[in-house]
Amino acid sequence: MPASLAVPWGRAPVPGDALIERRIRRGLRARVVGSTIVSLRRASSTNDVAMWLAARDCPDGLVAVAESQWAGRGRHRRAWHSPPGTGIWCSIVLRPACPVAKAQALTFLGAVAAARAVRGLLDVPVALKWPNDLVLGGRKLGGVLTEVGAAGGVIRHAVVGIGLNANLSPADFPPSLRETAASLRSVLGRRVDRAALLRRTLEELDRRYLDLKRDGPGALIAEAGGLMAMAGSIIRVREHARALEGTVMGLDDDGALLVRLVAGSVARLRAGDVTILR
Repeated sequence: MPASLAVPWGRAPVPGDALIERRIRRGLRARVVGSTIVSLRRASSTNDVAMWLAARDCPDGLVAVAESQWAGRGRHRRAWHSPPGTGIWCSIVLRPACPVAKAQALTFLGAVAAARAVRGLLDVPVALKWPNDLVLGGRKLGGVLTEVGAAGGVIRHAVVGIGLNANLSPADFPPSLRETAASLRSVLGRRVDRAALLRRTLEELDRRYLDLKRDGPGALIAEAGGLMAMAGSIIRVREHARALEGTVMGLDDDGALLVRLVAGSVARLRAGDVTILR
């Protein structure tokens, strides 16, 4: 793997709660996801590492995880703040052999799995904000970035990157994020077991991935819709060069957002930045 992408642990001291392979794998109950785990001290971004490995025929379900990222990113290549030892920064290689038009379902796969893990393990009522955010009390707790390699309109491999603010303190966030970002540590008043939370996330993802490959995305999209606290909200969406306002109606069968505009027509949105107005 190119040194420009990742720094392995090597002889570096391993902190007691570091997300190294043996801690993640301990008790992991998954059939595909996590069959191979690449744990790194640092990475440019785990999506970079996973995409590099995916293009070289790594196994379905490979997980790349790093203690920190020096070039972590979200949608539109926005910087993702990922300091060492504080969050879950991981990417999963999937080979669903589905049309590129279904890629939104893979983003929901990562978001639903992370949300269910947080809810089930920590009893924290995290919700989803379309298209790729995990939110808590109106603040961003995490996000999902999906990147694909395709040929002939079919996904050859996809990388689902998950960033989750687990143990960041308010001081760990840059000033520009302190009013809009959330962490589990701040909500619970204690540090969380990152290995246990990642393990649960991988298990939730594994089960839904197998269902997706067997039955299609219908059940997953319905579950994502149920976790979204947006139905009936008035929103503004910026999509490319246009801005739209309207009322959220829900999701269509492909995971696009349905918005009833002020004029009465219904817009079907596949991407965009959403601001909830009320």
